[in-house]
Amino acid sequence: MNLGDAFLTWRKEPLTVEQVESQPILDHDEPLSEAFDEWRALKRLMQPGDELWTFRSPQEEWDRHMGWQGLVLVRGGKLVEAIITAQN
Repeated sequence: MNLGDAFLTWRKEPLTVEQVESQPILDHDEPLSEAFDEWRALKRLMQPGDELWTFRSPQEEWDRHMGWQGLVLVRGGKLVEAIITAQN
C-alpha cells in the first residue's frame, strides 16, 4: 500500500472549510488559517463535490515512530492532496 492509499484508509472525520478555519482540529490548539501555506494551496484545489477529511494512522504506527496525521482532499474516492500536520 502506498502512503496516499494509507491516508485514505486512515480517514476519520469529514470536515468543511469553515470547520477547519474556525475550530481546532487534530490536536492543534488553534484552527488552520490562511497563514498555513499548505492549507491555502489545498483550498485552491477544491472543486464542488470534493470531500475534506482528517486522517490519523493507527496507534501502532505512532508507537513505532511511523505515525502520520493531517487532512486529505478526496475527489471521486481518490486522493487529490494531503496536508501533514504531524508525524513521528
